[in-house]
Amino acid sequence: MSVELLGFNIDNYSFDEAVIKAKSLIDGDKVAQVITINPEMFQCAETDTNFANIIKEAEMVIPDG
Repeated sequence: MSVELLGFNIDNYSFDEAVIKAKSLIDGDKVAQVITINPEMFQCAETDTNFANIIKEAEMVIPDG
């Protein structure tokens, strides 16, 4: 499950769910990106479309903190 915040889908996992998801990505056959997003990253993404796209394409985006 995810929630949209400022145009980005943020995964809404419990700690245990996040660990399980991360483990499944590690055990998978492809390279995956996990982002722990923070307020500064939202600000940067407002003016840097390349950075915003990186966030949007990540397999897992979870709040930092």
